[in-house]
Amino acid sequence: MIRQPGYSDIKWLRMQACDDSTRRTIDVIEADQLALRLHGTPTSGNRLIKLNFQQGTFFTTRATAHSLVHVFVQIFKQQEHMLIDEFRNLRNSTILDLGANEGYYAIAMAQKRQNNRVIAIEPNPKAYELLKKNVDTNNLSMIQTLNVAAWKKSGTIKFYFLPQVTSIGSLMLLNSSYLKEVPNRVQSINVRAVTLQEIVTRFKLDKIDLLKIDIEGAELELLQSARATLEITDKIVIEYHSQAIKRDVRIFLESMGFKLKFHSLDRRDFGDLYFMR
Repeated sequence: MIRQPGYSDIKWLRMQACDDSTRRTIDVIEADQLALRLHGTPTSGNRLIKLNFQQGTFFTTRATAHSLVHVFVQIFKQQEHMLIDEFRNLRNSTILDLGANEGYYAIAMAQKRQNNRVIAIEPNPKAYELLKKNVDTNNLSMIQTLNVAAWKKSGTIKFYFLPQVTSIGSLMLLNSSYLKEVPNRVQSINVRAVTLQEIVTRFKLDKIDLLKIDIEGAELELLQSARATLEITDKIVIEYHSQAIKRDVRIFLESMGFKLKFHSLDRRDFGDLYFMR
């Protein structure tokens, strides 16, 4: 499901704005989102737009602003992936963020937290460009980034995405319910894929305190291929994208010694599972 932003989301964004320029930009984004909802016409425009919020300075474009009023609100207002203390108040921790999108979760986990190291992995080139810009603009040197897909094997693989919604993209998107709502908007590109073990080796990780996974339906296959990485992982928060994935991920991770600590409420087959050793 593509969640449409509501009035409360836009109102909250205005309250977070630090200047009139940002508030005027939010007005434009709100009008674009309304037109999309009413007429189904995606907004165009790839020029970078700068927005100053209490949480930092962020960049988007008119074409991709859906993620601002969707994922930004989810992370900074609704605290998604961070709903319990053990997954929110981390210090001196290594956090691996798979499906980093434009960087909101990675930035939230780096800001105002002591000595955290965050590794943000994002395969979508457009989302990655904004991720890098947002990290660099906010001077968050503790965040390292990589423009690849985390997958069960390395090589070149087809990545499916919605051009106007950088938060919706996956190696498995063709199996997603998203296609039932917007089948004609899905595009594909070839991206570089690497295994989790290759990421561990590249960044010299001997421990992962928190693994966050939001990869739009490819979760189970990735996890099943990453047993060695799971052995050095303490906590996992994973966004599932079907009831079958939720069931199978839980069965697999429990077989690997993890226990389900918390389960966020389902949103039409979507939600977060929080696992700990």
